[in-house]
Amino acid sequence: VGLAMVAIVLTIRSGDGRRIRDWMWERAWTRKWLEVIEGLSFRKVCFACLLAVLAHACLLFSCGLIFDSCGYAVPWSDRISVLALSFLAASLPLTIGGHGVREGALVWLLSTGITNAGTPLLPRDDAVVVAITLLCVLIATNFATGVLALWFEEPAEGRSEA
Repeated sequence: VGLAMVAIVLTIRSGDGRRIRDWMWERAWTRKWLEVIEGLSFRKVCFACLLAVLAHACLLFSCGLIFDSCGYAVPWSDRISVLALSFLAASLPLTIGGHGVREGALVWLLSTGITNAGTPLLPRDDAVVVAITLLCVLIATNFATGVLALWFEEPAEGRSEA
């Protein structure tokens, strides 16, 4: 999903994306996005991509720590594929923020063996432990990031600091 957005941004920013730009401008719900996209520089888009890659690498590393700390011997290739598929499932617009969908997909992928040639990677109970622990890690890191963003937020023009 993120790479698709980057491709759209880069296409619109180049001269080749005239049809996409016109389509977005005709619809009120995408017009605001278009105004934001046109205000982005190539440097900001690249920086956002770098931050997204680093965030997913940290998430993969933290999931690896969860597996290792619980004593589960899951190969890195399976960790990567299970996480990628569970986050893809979380991007479906079924719940707010994908909560529940991501965990359900993670439990299903770990306990059915669909990524490991039919052999389950973990028993269902252990897969639930991993999914809930990962959810707690995500909530904690998102909360901390939100607090830091509010702490370092610069006041908007015309708004005084309280």
